[in-house]
Amino acid sequence: MTERLVSSDFRRDAKLLLALILVALAARVLYAFDYSGSPLYHFPIIDAGYHSFLARLGSEGAALPGGPYFKPPLYVWFLTDLYSSAGGKSLVAAHIFNTLLGLGIVALTFLWGKKLFGRTPAFAAALFVALYDLGPFFEEQALSVTLETLTYLVSLALFVNAWEEGLDWEARRGRLIWAGIALGFGALARPNLLLFLPVAAALGLFYGLRDENYSWKRALAAALIPLGLALAVILPATLHNLFESGKFVLVSANGGVNFFIGNGPEADGFSSVPPGMAWRRLAGDSDLGGAGGLADGSYWYARGLDAVFASPGRAIGLFFKKALGFFNAADVSSNVNIGWARGQSLWLRFNPLRWWLAAPFGLAGLVTALGRDRGRMLANPGAGRGLTILVAFAVTYIVGVVAFFVTSRYRMPLLPVMALLGAGFVAHLIRMVRDKKARLSILPWVLLLVCLGLTLAPVVPAEDGFSGEFYAGLALEKRGLSTEALVLYNRALEIHPDDAETYQRRGAVRGRLGDAEGRLEDFRRAVEIAPDYADALYDLAALLQRTGTSPPEEYLSLYSRAVEADPDFIPARMAYGMALRALGRYDDAAGQFEEAVNRRPRFSAAHRLLGKVYEAQGRLPEAAREFFLADYFGGEIWSF
Repeated sequence: MTERLVSSDFRRDAKLLLALILVALAARVLYAFDYSGSPLYHFPIIDAGYHSFLARLGSEGAALPGGPYFKPPLYVWFLTDLYSSAGGKSLVAAHIFNTLLGLGIVALTFLWGKKLFGRTPAFAAALFVALYDLGPFFEEQALSVTLETLTYLVSLALFVNAWEEGLDWEARRGRLIWAGIALGFGALARPNLLLFLPVAAALGLFYGLRDENYSWKRALAAALIPLGLALAVILPATLHNLFESGKFVLVSANGGVNFFIGNGPEADGFSSVPPGMAWRRLAGDSDLGGAGGLADGSYWYARGLDAVFASPGRAIGLFFKKALGFFNAADVSSNVNIGWARGQSLWLRFNPLRWWLAAPFGLAGLVTALGRDRGRMLANPGAGRGLTILVAFAVTYIVGVVAFFVTSRYRMPLLPVMALLGAGFVAHLIRMVRDKKARLSILPWVLLLVCLGLTLAPVVPAEDGFSGEFYAGLALEKRGLSTEALVLYNRALEIHPDDAETYQRRGAVRGRLGDAEGRLEDFRRAVEIAPDYADALYDLAALLQRTGTSPPEEYLSLYSRAVEADPDFIPARMAYGMALRALGRYDDAAGQFEEAVNRRPRFSAAHRLLGKVYEAQGRLPEAAREFFLADYFGGEIWSF
């Protein structure tokens, strides 16, 4: 009889799981057709572009940038293998890989959630995850968030499974080993999980001593096994960072700059990229790990902490503002502008299954799980440890995100947990309504209303569609669709009429369309708005030199300002040197070419031009040396 029941349950679960997978897959196919006409569908930007760039380099066997890993490396490793298998850069392969990960998240939400909350709440939670509006949106970009979510969920499920009641020590130790390995890979996907490691160790020690009556030695082993194995898994990344930079960086170096962005003097807690040309230059700096570079984590942590200690009241208020913002219904973009994307996609525009629904029920479930009614949420009374671990993970993750800054993408790894807690809370409400003694209690309903109010509070700054219009215009420009790109740049400037980069890009497009006056006007406007914007200075100088519409002093001054603003801007330095050489100013030209070869020692063209300048100055031995180096490094003629 028991075997029949088990077999019946298995078949039922298999059918529900298959239904969930099919629904999730159908949703992703629908979204792909719906959004595939967007200019950004096949054009990775910001973080997605960074991942794709590194994976392409790796797949081609090219040298990767030096220094520590700037971003967590696990997703790039997978993406590199995908590109290698596909014979080169393939965003389709990345989309398929992310989709498979997304289906895995849906399946695991159901299978693991069933053990804690029962079949029906787990199915409801998994269905919500399958149809969540931003799930396909993030999966169709070369972003690591789907891998982060799956590795976090696997780590959490294995750790909960390791502390299941009734296990002997040998069985528990084996499960703890797998949990530790999974936690390590989760940290390689996103280092926020490192904050959970001491919590997991403390829970292991607590359960071992109090519930299992282990000896101190065995309880300590239960605490340290997952911690030690997780650190062992990330050790290769740590050693790579140490050897490449001489600095101790556990996984990736972007934590410092992210901490400053979320806590600096001008931080609002939700903007992932501060405005200003100085940040744009810094982001494009080839020496990320140099002093003050984006990968100089200790520098940025120190600056962030300086801002915190300089105004502790503001820092505390900002922390609570970000905490409220984590549960807020508003979109917070960090790559593709979500509001803009909703205008491109019917799926995103009309799908009601959004964060505004997951957040209040999940938050109510989180609070209830901390109170005396926590047992009412569980289908299995013996799953109390699992719920405690679930809550500890959720709180740790939220604190880890709020310590930096909040975006919709950073909420995603907690979505399955929020969906399960929310479904468990709804199951609790249903049981309470059915219970004649409990149905008069209004506290859960008040809690839900309070959580809903917090979700709808106007905490998050309203977003505009500027970044969407700008990056879509850039995508069209790169594809050679100048007329269409011009339309989008015009829209972007209607939203932000003083954005120098948009004027620069629009000027380039107008030039390609034959509007010479418009190009000059936009280049001048870009320099007027941002006097230290090196790209705009270079473009304007090159245009004035090429057209002969200004005296040499003007374009030479612009070249000089460009290399002063960005000393590593080699194209501007080379153009400056060639302009000086053409005017017979050999001493000044030699200075620019010398600086170019100092900064790019293998740059053949700089050596050759420096040799010609030396030859014109009568410095023949030095000229011969530079000509020899130019031939020696001939494979990198115009590689900046």
